[in-house]
Amino acid sequence: LIELFPEDNSTGGARKLLARLYRSQQRLMDEKLVLEAHAAVTADDIDTAMRLMELEIQLEDRSAAIGAGRMALEIDPARGPVLRTLADAAEQENQPALAIQCLRGLLELEPLHAPLWRFRIARLTKVEDPPEARRHLLLALEDAPRFRDAHQLLLEVLEELSDNNPPSD
Repeated sequence: LIELFPEDNSTGGARKLLARLYRSQQRLMDEKLVLEAHAAVTADDIDTAMRLMELEIQLEDRSAAIGAGRMALEIDPARGPVLRTLADAAEQENQPALAIQCLRGLLELEPLHAPLWRFRIARLTKVEDPPEARRHLLLALEDAPRFRDAHQLLLEVLEELSDNNPPSD
């Protein structure tokens, strides 16, 4: 069917069916290749982009996962699971700007988890922008006053700030 209808980009098309078959057989690389081919002919299949991101994480290819995550965000920028996975992958691949962008999106989408998202932003900005890190930690502690890791990181940030700005005589 794929050879007969190579332009078929429907969600019920041959590529998607073949990918499901490979998934049920746990043939991850084959599933990935078929989904990549499907993504190449479709512009808006969020499920394919998200599954590709999951597969890349399972296959431990974080940079490819980031690519699939970016594709998913281009389709739907307000998808919490995509933002969470992409933030994790970006942190592990040492791409703090992308991780911070995703975490800021999560702040808007999931305000109940704001202390965690703010803590992670602070951890990522601690060296480059200590005042920003301090601000996020204080906001996190305002919502979760017993957040021990945030207290510890705040102490580190305050120490960094005092080292950079010694008291003037």
